[in-house]
Amino acid sequence: MDEKDALLKLEAYCASGEHCVNDVRIKLDKYDLSQDQSERIIEKLKENGFVDEQRYARAFVHDKLLFAKWGRLKISAMLWQKRLPQNIIDEALENIDDDDYIAVLKEVINSKKSAIKARSDYEYSVKLIKSVASRGFEIPLIKQFVKFEE
Repeated sequence: MDEKDALLKLEAYCASGEHCVNDVRIKLDKYDLSQDQSERIIEKLKENGFVDEQRYARAFVHDKLLFAKWGRLKISAMLWQKRLPQNIIDEALENIDDDDYIAVLKEVINSKKSAIKARSDYEYSVKLIKSVASRGFEIPLIKQFVKFEE
């Protein structure tokens, strides 16, 4: 595939949804282009607004919080895995509305409560906290909403 065809394919790919540079690089690897050609394509996609890492990070944070019910820690880890710069990750996470975040956290806690089986209140609390923490929510914040007695 030549550079022009690859650019057209990637423009269509980026127009169908938000994608980061890492996603584009993965696609480019399949096209058997040189490193220079790949970099030129990425620059053109950025110049023409097809790829914008800040926009991608904001959309990712929004979707993962509201639809996947993930906490800040998991969202941050997934954005890091996509090789986004830390300053872009931090900025996107700062835009999370605290009231929305707490509402999602409470929703996750309530949805996990019925699935947990335990022999004591302590064991129940520990299992609930671990379960919610696995979704990427911060343990000190979880403890504010889960009765925990040692």
